[in-house]
Amino acid sequence: MGYKIKTVDGELKEYAFDIGGVLALRNFKAVTNGNRLIIESHEKANFTILDALVNEVEIDGIVYDDPTAAQEALQRLVFNPLVPVILPQALRDLIITSLQPNSIADNLTTNDSSKTLSAKQGVVLKELIDAVNQILTSDDTSLDELQEIVSYIKQNKTDLQNLSISNIAGLIDALASKITLNPTGDENKYFNEKGIAVPIVIPEQVQSDFNQEDNTKPDYIKGYPLSVLNHNSAVAFETKTLQFDKNFEFNNSEKEVKLITENFRTLSYKKSPVSSISTGNVNINTTKTNQVSLGLVFSSKQFHVLQLIYLSRNDFGFSGVYPVKLVKKIYLVGKNAKFDNSSEILLLTEVTENQSRINDSKEHFKIHNVDFYTDSSSSVNNVHYSKISFLEKKYNEGGVEIESISKSYYVRSLNYSGSLGDMLIENVDFAIKLETTIEFTDLNNSENNNVVFNSFLELKTLINEKI
Repeated sequence: MGYKIKTVDGELKEYAFDIGGVLALRNFKAVTNGNRLIIESHEKANFTILDALVNEVEIDGIVYDDPTAAQEALQRLVFNPLVPVILPQALRDLIITSLQPNSIADNLTTNDSSKTLSAKQGVVLKELIDAVNQILTSDDTSLDELQEIVSYIKQNKTDLQNLSISNIAGLIDALASKITLNPTGDENKYFNEKGIAVPIVIPEQVQSDFNQEDNTKPDYIKGYPLSVLNHNSAVAFETKTLQFDKNFEFNNSEKEVKLITENFRTLSYKKSPVSSISTGNVNINTTKTNQVSLGLVFSSKQFHVLQLIYLSRNDFGFSGVYPVKLVKKIYLVGKNAKFDNSSEILLLTEVTENQSRINDSKEHFKIHNVDFYTDSSSSVNNVHYSKISFLEKKYNEGGVEIESISKSYYVRSLNYSGSLGDMLIENVDFAIKLETTIEFTDLNNSENNNVVFNSFLELKTLINEKI
């Protein structure tokens, strides 16, 4: 016979049953699943101690063929709804004592270890802890723990003991506002605690009073004074405030000053001859360049505007695969000079990737301005030179600016190898250079499907001198 389950004799009869010689508490239940008989935990259905065919189980000496009859007989044996909880005497006494009203302390002063704390006093404790946490809260990540604050005070004990009134920001003004003035109207005197009029002495703070090197010291003040740098990034002067007139605008987040050239009037202007470039009829990736002389473009004035006026047009065949990108670039070229170590500087890029614009044979007229700031200086050897600054810009086919990069270059003669410059901008002989690039997906027309395409660009340049 497979499994034997029987009643336990004696005092344990009400509490346990015998399954295969092992005692189990009567807190199980018997269930059936088809022709199988199952004993599982009354509280946890997935915990079983028996899962067998009905005819494999002997219940108090009887083997049943009917699963329902076997389940009913087994249920009476393995489950007793009235079975008590068995507790040791010591645990019973502790529970009973804890439930008595006089065993609860409703205060924070009782030191009787046999009493429990009331929920009300638990709330009081939480409020005290929250108050301490609020006091200790700090937005300074380097001093946001109590031990860090204690260590800081110990480390800087001498400096803290030697602090004077003038070292504590705002204290002088706060004390002065509370001074009792001389009733005679003399605002330079006040009455001391003995009723004697004495002069008011308010020491002036100077730059040497401030520490800008060690931010752990109590007299550290960040960003004072304001340093103004020249074009060589050297400190020109220091001040507390700066004021700009209407010709400048200040970007506070970037700490940059931008010149508003629209506010300047034109002193004089020069114009270049018309420069044009054509890629010719091509059906492979192609880049063509052309340049025209401008001559002496800049004067000794610091502000100039280069106005680029150009006309573009595309010509193409009527069958085949069109280009996927057209790129037009305009450069300023130094014929007798270089900018840092390059003879040319990129002013403007126009990128056309819109297929309908590439396939458009209409003429498109555009004007773009490039603002120049040309500052002149001299080296320690009294060599005069200029620095040219402007914004290199990129536009899409619709003339919308998509990128702007600040550029600055030292003006140098062709053979110069120093770190600064040796040439003034008004002595530079310039040319304007055009560059057009056509890009096909099949860059070499290996499939012989590319359309014959020609991109044409015509440019005229005006140079305005501003003041």
